[in-house]
Amino acid sequence: MRIGTLPWLALLCLCAALGARAEKLILNEYNAVSPANVLEGGGFDPYFGPAAVTGNGGNWFELVVVADHLDVRGWKLQICDNSVCNEQLVFSQNALWADLRAGTIITVAEDVATDVSYNPIAVGGDWWINVQASDAGPSTYITPNSFPVSNDDWQLTIRDAADVLVFGPAGEGIASNPAIGCNPPSVGVNSREVFKLETAPSALVDRCSTSYNDGTTSRFGAPNAWGGGVLVQDLSALRLGLPIPDRDTDGVADDGNRSGIAGDATCTGGATSGCDDNCPGEANSNQADSGGIAPGGANGIGDACECGDVDDDGDVDANDRAHLRAKLSAQLPNVDAPAKCGVVNDGACNVADASVTRRVNQGLPPDIAPVCPAAALPADPAALWYDPERLLEIEITMARGDWNDLRVQARDLFSVFLNQTCGDTPFPDPYTFFSAPTVLVEGQPLVDVGIRKKGFFGSLSETKPSLKLDFGEFVSGQRLEGLDRMTLNNALQDPAYVKQCLGYAIMAEAGIPAPRCNFARVTLHTTQSGTPDETPIDDLLYVNVESIKEPFLGRVFGDPSGRLYEGTLSDFWLKGTPATGEPWRGTIEPKDDPAAANKTEIDALTAALVNTTYTDAERRAAIEAVVDLDAYLTFWAGEGLIGHWDGYADDQNNFYFYVKPLEGKIHFIPWGADDTFGRGNPLSGRTGDPVHAQAIVPRAALPRRLYAIPAVRTLYLAKLQHLLDTVWNPTAHLAEIDRMQALIQPVTGDLTTALAPIRTWINDHRARVQAEIDTPTAGFAAQPDHFCFFD
Repeated sequence: MRIGTLPWLALLCLCAALGARAEKLILNEYNAVSPANVLEGGGFDPYFGPAAVTGNGGNWFELVVVADHLDVRGWKLQICDNSVCNEQLVFSQNALWADLRAGTIITVAEDVATDVSYNPIAVGGDWWINVQASDAGPSTYITPNSFPVSNDDWQLTIRDAADVLVFGPAGEGIASNPAIGCNPPSVGVNSREVFKLETAPSALVDRCSTSYNDGTTSRFGAPNAWGGGVLVQDLSALRLGLPIPDRDTDGVADDGNRSGIAGDATCTGGATSGCDDNCPGEANSNQADSGGIAPGGANGIGDACECGDVDDDGDVDANDRAHLRAKLSAQLPNVDAPAKCGVVNDGACNVADASVTRRVNQGLPPDIAPVCPAAALPADPAALWYDPERLLEIEITMARGDWNDLRVQARDLFSVFLNQTCGDTPFPDPYTFFSAPTVLVEGQPLVDVGIRKKGFFGSLSETKPSLKLDFGEFVSGQRLEGLDRMTLNNALQDPAYVKQCLGYAIMAEAGIPAPRCNFARVTLHTTQSGTPDETPIDDLLYVNVESIKEPFLGRVFGDPSGRLYEGTLSDFWLKGTPATGEPWRGTIEPKDDPAAANKTEIDALTAALVNTTYTDAERRAAIEAVVDLDAYLTFWAGEGLIGHWDGYADDQNNFYFYVKPLEGKIHFIPWGADDTFGRGNPLSGRTGDPVHAQAIVPRAALPRRLYAIPAVRTLYLAKLQHLLDTVWNPTAHLAEIDRMQALIQPVTGDLTTALAPIRTWINDHRARVQAEIDTPTAGFAAQPDHFCFFD
């Protein structure tokens, strides 16, 4: 990247990105307890003993390695104490310092003997190095100098062997020095406290972090604790080592130098180790980088995705400008590599791109910035795992006994429906997590993954159970490039496999917050007494659906800090009379702690629906106070558009809803769309389908009440018409089915017969929906009875 000739706006963005420098070695803690004092308030350090021990171990400080395979030979630790900066310790050239693993704790102490038994790859792992630095000490590992540590504005600066700043100055008093000040002000430490980091160490912790604090408990050589010892630093994410995200699976990691920021040290000169993939969106295992259109050689963008290479021949030259010009003048139907075209506006091939390539070819600014999609890292790294063009390859290895226990777990019909408490509370979850020691997703390994069965009744199977994979269930912090879990549905109710992905895509196009979806071929390897079984269970096709968790909420709502609930055979209604209890709404399950503590909107919506004295205007106002009405009407119409009879409107089932923070309004989220594209109408009450005449009348309280309000009924039918006119496109939907069929049929075998009724339903559906709009039903009977057998 040639920074000197970037457009000023691109330069501004680049500088902002580089401002969050990825750290490699950070200050974690230092001891400010004076020799005559003890830790305040009875605090103590487990290593040094009870609180009565004066000095809390003397002069010492603690570092954490946050970049993997770090070489700190010759690195300098510069110490300032009470504005006097004349102490420096230097790591020696000993091989100990040549390859430090991320998550290593280094303590430097005057009075604690050196311990370099460090062996992080051993069973159990020894992740701690302590070196003694004192006037009488050896020089094997560090400068043999005594050094001060106090509560008088003590600060540490770390520099590498070339004297380049790595970290700091960090510590007390940095706000008092205008040259190095931080905002907010620095931490104050007294002579009976320690200074410590109260968050998980990472490459993104900087010297000004607000997580630095004073405290009265210390943990020499161990992760810091705070909050009365309840909260402890989690170093597992640093210490995992695997997986290294590699989204194009070319063997070169997106963050190969493990700095914490992908793309900050891209590979050049054919290097492939210890550097970041220079073309993370396209496989280029050789990392060739011969440079762009301007002179100067390697520019940090791999030849496979060099921005401006619109003829896709590996370089950027005058031919690309001519090629682009021909396309713009309609002499060519398209450029060969449109993903490399948008050199100034991220993808759109236009005259501005041609102008930039011409000027660069003449040696004039502005330069070509790496903004084209081919070279850019995704804003949402998890998007890779839901790319509809990909058939993910997943291999799971687990003990045969665990697999057999997992697959037979099931709900008990009696405990769900045939008891006096049916509906009072969310349905019990009979499934437990087992450990899969190894899981490979697209060749990327994860260890000790939590795996459990999922499903209510309709999708239960003992031979091919639906699965939840939780990467952090047993290994805290384990992620797969932005993804912490996967939901794999067995499509038991859809032998054609395509309904979920097609349905969610249509709903998303309508503006409904729907999950993303693609397919995964799963191979299961079982072991017995640690020995692999000879025959794997392979070629199992699953539908990979985005989990409704914080990442989803952040993606679709922009803020994941609201409250999330799940409805399974649930509604905003009461069994019997309002005085007899709360089943129906009692089965709504809070999915996070804030939701469990606050059901205000649930109660308010239930009250708005069950009230028998409201006028239409009063009921609508009460509903709109807690529900985003336009969003719900879109959701309701969307369920009908895909024939989602087992969703909220028709079956009071398979839905989530989210209360957005500050707004305080309910937003519905679709789920369980595996039995769709097969019912006759859009769930507003017509009985034109004799086979499903009972099912198609909406059972749910909210759509029934809304439909009974003439003004809202008009809005709903107008919404349905709008979606029919703008979203429902049988030609496109059938083409998408064709694409999915070609992708998955090598795994499933011929799907022609299974797909035939879906194709017919899609072709016939427009007429059904239009009839619904043109001659709508007038209304519905009373709310149906509760589903429980004991009312």
